[in-house]
Amino acid sequence: MSTLTELLAKHRRTAEAATPGPWGADGLGGIQMDGTRDGYIISSPEQRKIAHVYMTTTARTACHRDASHIAANSPEVVLALVKLAEETAARHPEENYPSCFWCALLRNLHAALETQP
Repeated sequence: MSTLTELLAKHRRTAEAATPGPWGADGLGGIQMDGTRDGYIISSPEQRKIAHVYMTTTARTACHRDASHIAANSPEVVLALVKLAEETAARHPEENYPSCFWCALLRNLHAALETQP
């Protein structure tokens, strides 16, 4: 089991290594010239392709929601959330006050980050 500090550091490193945002999600229809199928391309402001979200058995609305979610979580967003969590954790280092909103938030964040690969 990793500490919250370790998990936040991992997310910081990942975000710092990623293509800068903001990112956008552009829809595709049919088979494109590059062989890609229906889905969405996540791209940088310079139109650099970052990822593809393909429609296989996923409905178009679900694929759109997934692509929009990925695009909304560019490195700048992740780094801002990591910074907020680090600053909050510095003020609530034990995460053990049951009635404290911030401690509960940190416990939930820690639990969620533990599930990530």
